[in-house]
Amino acid sequence: MNELRAARRKGRPALGIFVALPSAAEIELLGGLARLGLTFILIDAQHQAFNPETLAGMLRAAGAARLSALVRVGRRDLQLAELVLDLGAAGVVFPNVGSADEARELVSVCRYPPRGRRSIGGLASLLGRDAEDDGDPFCIVQIEDMRAVELLDEISVEGIDGIMSGPVDLAASMGLGASYATFQSVANDVGRVVAEIERGAASHGIARVRHCETAAAARDALDDGCELVTLSSDASLLLGAAARLLEELAAAAR
Repeated sequence: MNELRAARRKGRPALGIFVALPSAAEIELLGGLARLGLTFILIDAQHQAFNPETLAGMLRAAGAARLSALVRVGRRDLQLAELVLDLGAAGVVFPNVGSADEARELVSVCRYPPRGRRSIGGLASLLGRDAEDDGDPFCIVQIEDMRAVELLDEISVEGIDGIMSGPVDLAASMGLGASYATFQSVANDVGRVVAEIERGAASHGIARVRHCETAAAARDALDDGCELVTLSSDASLLLGAAARLLEELAAAAR
């Protein structure tokens, strides 16, 4: 189910959570947050280990929970992009996009002929429940290098639905220290560049996508007009909650 297009049509921002842990049961739990405004999940298959069977189970769980599921694949991993769309993903996030030609190729793999090169197949197609029944899947590109920032107008080709900055890799390309352990600080350090990317996306009518690690940062993203905002990750939330409990226990023992 693709709630993201419906949200865009209504001018309503969509809130999501980054997912790094390979668990369909976790997606079922996150589905309970839909009543609080959670709209989508973003599964990170670029940096984490997800086999196809696990991804299939997670995408089925997302559909049952009425959460739209985006999947970030490896750079130019067109085969995985096609597979997750056949498995029911609402869209694909392509990292580190650096040229207009690359962007056009990525759009093409998300569209059936004659508008693209996506192959027709999968169980949804066999059962007559094609992904395009809910509209085209979302095609989101990440800008993660200062050279790509300079080419943003060229990269913003027809068919790109969303542009997402990658603050940690942007910081690294600028020669700054960068780590996801201090994500929000890094994001603040490159905030000027993130704002430039988002202005460029908006000028082309493309959705602005931002990842945030704090509620305050997410509020800022919404105030800035971002259409899709991810609120931390499952791993960060788990670590943070566990750390707070351990710190409270240690303080009580003093």
